[in-house]
Amino acid sequence: MNRRNLNESVYQYILEQILSMKYKPGDKIPEVKIAEEFGTSRTPIREALRRLADDGIVRMHPKCITEVAQWDDETMRQIGLMRIYLDVLAVKLAIHHGSNADFDQMFEHSKLCLAAANVGDVAKRIREDCTFHCDLSRISKNIQLYEFSRNIYLKIEFMQSWRGTFLEEPMEQHRQHEDIYKALLGRDATLATDLIVKHHIHFHNLEQYYPVDWIFAIGKND
Repeated sequence: MNRRNLNESVYQYILEQILSMKYKPGDKIPEVKIAEEFGTSRTPIREALRRLADDGIVRMHPKCITEVAQWDDETMRQIGLMRIYLDVLAVKLAIHHGSNADFDQMFEHSKLCLAAANVGDVAKRIREDCTFHCDLSRISKNIQLYEFSRNIYLKIEFMQSWRGTFLEEPMEQHRQHEDIYKALLGRDATLATDLIVKHHIHFHNLEQYYPVDWIFAIGKND
């Protein structure tokens, strides 16, 4: 395995350990153990951890100590607001650039999300939910927006993995996804943005900290 592939494999391995809750918030990352498992030096482990630190998923400290990030409520609210802003922009661009086939493909992830929930596969459920939303920015054809959204939804996936209270009842979640999907097919930007904001505002408990009218106004700014 060449160095680039090794670095990516290590990154994906550590990320999966975190998202599957094998390493929980506050846990130290066992760099020596991971290096032994991969039969390599600690260099690719450190490089992977630096990427995860850039993602906000781990915190690196002096003396080669790295631990899984622990977020306070304010951090999660900030992520929630950015999520709404990015998704609202993505909705408008996706309606302009996207095809019905694009939206159909996007909705398939909601179906997979529901199927995973029905068999108790929480990790896949969370992953498919995040992919459903991140697909909006992919359909938008705006590369910069897509990169920002991928980072935000990695954070959302991390957040959901250890905050089970954020998970919506599966059928209700799927129904909300379907409403968004139908609004996109109908090219109704006003309805789609309202649905997106409503879908996210409760998830992040934003209505407890900001005026609801102000949050919904995000979707009305052109």
